[in-house]
Amino acid sequence: AGGAGLAAMGGLSDAETRSLEVVAVVLSTFSIVASLSVVLTFLLFKELRRPTYLLVLQLAISDILLSVSFFMFSPDSDSALCQVQGFLQQMGTLAGIIFTGAIAVTLRQLIKHHNTINVNPMIAFVWLAATLSALPPAALGMYRRTSGGWCWFGSVGLRFGLFYAAVWAILFFNAVSYRGLLLFVYSSAPEGQDGARLKMVVRRLLWYPLVACICWAPATINRIYESASGDTLFGLVLVQLIFTCLAGLANAALYGMTPAVQSAWNSWLAQHDDSPILKALIALAPPPGSPSAERTALADPRAGLDEDLRADEALQRAPSRSREGSEEGSASGA
Repeated sequence: AGGAGLAAMGGLSDAETRSLEVVAVVLSTFSIVASLSVVLTFLLFKELRRPTYLLVLQLAISDILLSVSFFMFSPDSDSALCQVQGFLQQMGTLAGIIFTGAIAVTLRQLIKHHNTINVNPMIAFVWLAATLSALPPAALGMYRRTSGGWCWFGSVGLRFGLFYAAVWAILFFNAVSYRGLLLFVYSSAPEGQDGARLKMVVRRLLWYPLVACICWAPATINRIYESASGDTLFGLVLVQLIFTCLAGLANAALYGMTPAVQSAWNSWLAQHDDSPILKALIALAPPPGSPSAERTALADPRAGLDEDLRADEALQRAPSRSREGSEEGSASGA
């Protein structure tokens, strides 16, 4: 009956839906494992529990919620499981997108204003907003089985009003923020090693909005096509599913596997395991950071962590140096 209903509205066949379920479960498993590694990292390493990484932790949790929803396969629209799946899909995806914006705001405060902010109110706001967008539709039974097989908003207006509009508004904000940070750092970074570290950190930040756009562009294109044509293309749905399910893996790799995190794990493994095979793998793995940091990290797995922490210190010193230089110039001009 479910397959006939989908066919009637221009959806996919049962065989195509089953194949999508397999793809979703396999790829979501990778995202869950990667996101759990972010959670484990936060629990193990106290030195990494800084405000930005606390937001990365929340991003990982939201990715886990989204990934878990795909293990519910393709429930019927009239079932309670469909409402649960729709709730997890909406809450997980929207919270994840907003947290990328929160990370951009926090980094902006650190780099441009050399101070940190209390992220706890921000975290509470994000989860509240995501819950309010996801819970009422679930309570009212508004989630329906979509053309891809999973449950989400059946209404085109709700899809674009409560999700895609917010997604691209936040992604645009992120892109503008990171571009501004890049220009700011390149214009105010000091000469020498501090300046090089600053530029290395900011160049890494540019991947954040780019990867997010890559992950959500296929879903947006597919939903626009479905809304405009009233038809469903298996290829478009498959590409959307692949990128959506891998978003958690991409976020964990991009936000969670910084040089500091890699160095902390290398150090922990070296201290807690005497396996010669593991030690050989650690020695062979290319340490993160600059070429000089890579050479020293072979002897000291925590060298990369120290390098990354010094980069954080440089982030805070550079703007104040720039202002001091401006003030001195103004004084001499006067």
